[in-house]
Amino acid sequence: MRTAALMAALTAVFLIGCGGDGSSGESASAKQSGESSSASDDAVLIVAEPGATNVFDADRLEAAAGRPFPLELKNPDAEPHNLSVYSSKGGESLFRGDFVDPGKDITYEIPALPVGDLYFQCDIHPEMFGTLKVSA
Repeated sequence: MRTAALMAALTAVFLIGCGGDGSSGESASAKQSGESSSASDDAVLIVAEPGATNVFDADRLEAAAGRPFPLELKNPDAEPHNLSVYSSKGGESLFRGDFVDPGKDITYEIPALPVGDLYFQCDIHPEMFGTLKVSA
């Protein structure tokens, strides 16, 4: 009987020490995944293609919902560019990036976005666009 009580107490101490509270694994997993990701794991990179093409090197980007993330825009082109995020083409602005001069780079801090397929574009050259897939 005392052995069973001791085992129960040790199990409780172990669970508390590991961040669990003895409840279902769901809440412990949510806490752990939210704390374990670093900004560098979530970084998104896009490049404005050099030349007279006015295109990004990708027309599809991915990010996690519910938390901010860095997005690096590299601009080796001879023209300024930016990247803005909208709910859809012509839709609500969710993020508007500063313009990046030719030969420069910038890292935007994108705010937490809702789950879904969002639209991104260069506001100077709207023919530079794509889809930002935001997943839970």
